[in-house]
Amino acid sequence: MNAKAPRGNSDEGGEFRRECFSPQEAANRWGFSESAVLRWIREGRIAAVRFGRDIRISRRTVVEISEKGLPPPPPLACPTPPAAKRTYLLLRKALLLHGQLLPQNG
Repeated sequence: MNAKAPRGNSDEGGEFRRECFSPQEAANRWGFSESAVLRWIREGRIAAVRFGRDIRISRRTVVEISEKGLPPPPPLACPTPPAAKRTYLLLRKALLLHGQLLPQNG
């Protein structure tokens, strides 16, 4: 008889998942929509763990946000794109050359 060896607990991570909140549960607790919570997870404002298709937010994170509020968004890597800054400088130089802009002191 070929008996298969037990693979262990088939509900791996089940205890951890039960100790955490789904985005929907967190959204209900905070009074936001689930889509807002998912967006904040993508932006990095809320720490979360993914188990396949399941996303879980730790109880600690849920309590901290309940007490302190949502953390601010992370700063942009480059607030002004280099091309936009280059265009601004070229336009400023052209206006200075044609006398339509006074030079700045300092």
